[in-house]
Amino acid sequence: MHVLDTIIRPGRWSFLRLAAVVGLALAVFGLAAAPQARADTPIGSQWQVRDAVQPFGTDVHPGYQYKLWNLENQNMLIHKGQRWGIDLDFVPDPKNGYEGIKFERQTGTGPLKFGERFAIYVVGGGYLRYEDHSTVANLGYSPTPVYEWKVTGAPSGTSVKTGLAMGLYNTRAAGYLYHFFQVFGINLNFTY
Repeated sequence: MHVLDTIIRPGRWSFLRLAAVVGLALAVFGLAAAPQARADTPIGSQWQVRDAVQPFGTDVHPGYQYKLWNLENQNMLIHKGQRWGIDLDFVPDPKNGYEGIKFERQTGTGPLKFGERFAIYVVGGGYLRYEDHSTVANLGYSPTPVYEWKVTGAPSGTSVKTGLAMGLYNTRAAGYLYHFFQVFGINLNFTY
C-alpha cells in the first residue's frame, strides 16, 4: 500500500488527513502565506492613550499611569507572563481602572508632544525597547529608560491627547509598532 493511499483512502477522516499533510508540507517547505495584519485600522494610527478618570481630549503627561489601547484588536496592553518572548499581553479593558503604562521624556516639562522622543514604562515589567528576535515580537524590557519611541498622527509639537488615534514609532526599529499575528508570544510586530 502506498503512503498516499493511506492518507487519501475513502473514509470519515480522509479529508482531515489530507489537509494535515498539505498544511505540514506547506509549513516545512516555506510555502504557507505569512500571517497578515487586518487592514481595518491603519498601522500608523493603531494606538490610543486612555485614562480611567479623565475624559477623552485630556493632555497626556509623562509620569502618570495610562492605558495603552490598541484600536485594531480593541484591547489594552499590560504586563503579563508569556511562555515565549516579552511578558506583555492584550486584555479587555477591566472595570477596575487598571492603568499599566507610563511615558517618560528625557528633558522638558508639560504634556507629551507629537514627534518628541520618550520612553514607555510598563508597570511590572520595565522600559519597553526594541530587541532583535527571530521568532517573537522584537520587544524587550530595560531596567533604565530607553528614549526610542515617538508618537505620530499630528504635527510635531502638538500635545498628545487621550482618546486620539496615533501611531507608535520606534526609532531603533525605524518602524511602527502594530497588532500582527504571531505564532509565539504577543501579537505585535514592527513595520520595516
